[in-house]
Amino acid sequence: SPLTKHEVPIMADIISLQRDGGQENKLSPFIVKAIGIASLGGILFGYDLGVVSAALPQLTIAFDLTDVQKEMVVSFLYIGAVIGAALGGTLCDISGRKTAILFTDIIFIIGSIILYLSESFEAVLIGRFIVGFAVAVSGIADVAYLHEISPMEYRGAIVSVNEACISFGFMVSYLTGYGLTLLDPDNGWRIMFGASSVIALIQFCGMLAMPESPVWLEVKGKYLEAESALQLIYGHSGISSSPTSQNGAFDHASNTTVDPNQNESPSKIESPRKVKETSLQIDDSIPDIYDENRSTPRRIKCPFKSLPNNSCDDPVSKNSAFGNKCAIFSLQVSMYYRQMIIAFLLTTMSHFCGHSNILNFAPAIFAQIGFDSNIATLIITVLLGLVKFIVTCCVIWKIDHFGRKPLLLYGTGVIILSLFILFIAYASIDEDGLMSSLGKGMAIAGVFGVAAGYAASFGPLVWLLVSELFPSNIRGRALGLSNIFGYLSATVVSYTFLSWQNTMGSSAPFAIYGMLTTLFIVFSCVAMPETGGKDFDQIGEQLDQMLIWNICQRRRSLSVLVPIESNLEIV
Repeated sequence: SPLTKHEVPIMADIISLQRDGGQENKLSPFIVKAIGIASLGGILFGYDLGVVSAALPQLTIAFDLTDVQKEMVVSFLYIGAVIGAALGGTLCDISGRKTAILFTDIIFIIGSIILYLSESFEAVLIGRFIVGFAVAVSGIADVAYLHEISPMEYRGAIVSVNEACISFGFMVSYLTGYGLTLLDPDNGWRIMFGASSVIALIQFCGMLAMPESPVWLEVKGKYLEAESALQLIYGHSGISSSPTSQNGAFDHASNTTVDPNQNESPSKIESPRKVKETSLQIDDSIPDIYDENRSTPRRIKCPFKSLPNNSCDDPVSKNSAFGNKCAIFSLQVSMYYRQMIIAFLLTTMSHFCGHSNILNFAPAIFAQIGFDSNIATLIITVLLGLVKFIVTCCVIWKIDHFGRKPLLLYGTGVIILSLFILFIAYASIDEDGLMSSLGKGMAIAGVFGVAAGYAASFGPLVWLLVSELFPSNIRGRALGLSNIFGYLSATVVSYTFLSWQNTMGSSAPFAIYGMLTTLFIVFSCVAMPETGGKDFDQIGEQLDQMLIWNICQRRRSLSVLVPIESNLEIV
């Protein structure tokens, strides 16, 4: 809904504080603490994705699993994640970022307990499904929360801290798996799965003391709570207790809109919500305010003229009908079609590059290379997690210096080269299933290359780019929609890896992943904007200048676009 002149100062201060990081352009201790607690969700994410790698050999013995059942154990987490992504975005936008994080911690604990107590293959699948649901919602809520509490100049690094925590979670899961394999080679998998409940409990307790995202609170019209959240996060709200404009003032304490030129009794003064519903114009003396957290108010009249009560209000408004919310959100997705295409390809290719399978099936891959000992396989897997974590930390350190797009292109290039090396190595396997010494060296280099390339590109950049492509009023649902496609892709990739190797040859999956990643890097060169340090308008200007999007724009029907751009008002 359009900002009224009384609400503009609140949004202005939120944007100003995010741009300068509070006092003295430094991260406040509270921000550092909030980042640490919110990023525990990344550790949970990585741990639950990576722990199956160490647990799978023990599960195979405990339940006599076939190759198809192994694929099911891995892929059921992603099936649960699809459902979580479908619901998580809406949950995050409606209930708030903090509430969504607390909710996922409870689900993590439930899933971990089920896995720990599992006595059958079916129970393991149920536990993996529940954990997968929590993984997806956590990925949306953590990224949105970190994005919205971060000062703009540190945002790239802070949001990417979540990926560093995911990499750290992978490493912790590998170390845990290695230790428990030595201590309890028969039932160590139970503790591996159950250990994630401890991390979830720590985050749950920590988040109880954290404020809600001030950006989300502002979008929901909770200005007093947004002011309090800013006070906690930045050490001061930067908002006067009674911000004024030239024609009026908003009294936060009484929730009333006051005109100093009138002497009305309090009973006749309208609430800010009512003013918001009836106000159709913004005072021209107040400049438009824009940050990527919120779209610039556009003077367009609602095309849904039959909808009552100015239904062009914020689609998550509690006074809007559910059907109207869906209609407005669908329209917004249509307006952001370029961002949706980019987000779709980013999330799907982050799995079709083969990285997920290399991590999930690492013991099987290293056994194919020639490492017969479970201990040797787990040691190399731990080193793989260590490399992934170190590269991710190095990227985070310089992400705002090098830029998002160059890192994505260079890292993806490393993945393509590494997949080509893996293809050659696996193609050299003889009829007896043996690989030469040179082939083993190439295969190990390829595996580590894919992990390093991913840690320099898709890992820290996918959710950072997606979060920067969309305004805050649809960011949660945009992340959720992108997640759905991503986890569907992960399900397909993880459910077909061993089967493709059995039917098409052990090198075939790597060739397929390499070709798809090559097509993606071409797309990235011609259609991917640089989002670092830019707001939504600047990103849109970049997209407008790209030939591929100009061609797509010409193909869209002007009979639909022109009325929308001239008649609709959306925040």
